[in-house]
Amino acid sequence: MYEISIGELLERQRKEKGYSKSVVCRGLCSVTALSRYENGMRIPDKFLLEYLLQRLGCHAQQYEMIISNEEFDEIQQQKKIEELIEQGKYSEAEDEIGNYKKMKSPSKAIHEQYVFYYAGLVKKYTGEYTKAASDFETSLSKTIVQIEYKQCEQGLLSFMELKVFRELGDCYQEVQRTQDALVIYLEIQTYLESHSCISLEMEQFYYGILYKIAEQNYQKYNYGDAYSLIQKVYTGMTKHYFVKHMKDVLELKMVLEEKMDLLTVEAEQDYKNKIMALELLKCTDEKELLAFMEEKNVRI
Repeated sequence: MYEISIGELLERQRKEKGYSKSVVCRGLCSVTALSRYENGMRIPDKFLLEYLLQRLGCHAQQYEMIISNEEFDEIQQQKKIEELIEQGKYSEAEDEIGNYKKMKSPSKAIHEQYVFYYAGLVKKYTGEYTKAASDFETSLSKTIVQIEYKQCEQGLLSFMELKVFRELGDCYQEVQRTQDALVIYLEIQTYLESHSCISLEMEQFYYGILYKIAEQNYQKYNYGDAYSLIQKVYTGMTKHYFVKHMKDVLELKMVLEEKMDLLTVEAEQDYKNKIMALELLKCTDEKELLAFMEEKNVRI
């Protein structure tokens, strides 16, 4: 049985999509290095390979490779940071980001991008939006040329780069730079619609971007455009059983139907029932569930 090598995979995907080497490796490695990877003269480390494959529209997890001890440690440290941020332990997360920063990585630009991305997330979640935006801008600059901040559709992007763009847009929105935020959301939408979504995670990310654009249209009283987008989001999320953030989608959809005189009494009750069910899903134990039911005056 013939097994394709990493180099053959990179070269085949790049040529099939008609990309030049310089476009694929921009900000990640030199054209010479990419040529060596494609020719099998060298093997990229795990993190660089993931970026390259994602830019080429491939799901990196489909391709197994042996990783070094340093790469394994780097992955474990990333997981630790992500868990602390998810748990709201931001001070501890900052300490671990500091430890991560000190680690040696074969992919310097990618490593530094992660450092500023995580640092930005901590600042965002603690309400320091201006400082967070600065970190996200720095994070992007590690792999993307400065002038391309607002032209992301002109190059190829990994999922991480797209996530940094999204977080930057969210921070701009929080500090009332709504037009700058909208520019970013629209450019991400354009990029994703012109490049195939390579995973369910990225597809969910796409619907999150459409929701942000719909939200901005609603705030500008463009109810028709907002409703068209939120319908697309709702249909897509329902198709894939995406529960996360569905409550926000239903609430905006209900408000828009009310504004456009489309909301019937039956539909409003249906929305409220679904929103209540989604709220109940968030309750992690019986005590929390009972407290929520009492607050909402729910009786079974």
